[in-house]
Amino acid sequence: ERWDEGYGALMRYRAREGHVRVPFDHVEGEVKLGRWVSIQRYKWNTLLAERRRRLEVAGFEWDPFSADWERGVTALE
Repeated sequence: ERWDEGYGALMRYRAREGHVRVPFDHVEGEVKLGRWVSIQRYKWNTLLAERRRRLEVAGFEWDPFSADWERGVTALE
């Protein structure tokens, strides 16, 4: 299934880069991974619970801007 292809590409990216903060225009093999990640964030409330869980276990951030903000506030403190 296409979702599993995207997830597999994300796991390869994470293994190599150490994170899942994929740039929007990144392509991993045949998968437009940055777009795939963006779509997962957009559809978070309609994703199957198992898919959400798998992404979260991988370290997926649903709102990377808020996560960046929180890291900045923590660093400032």
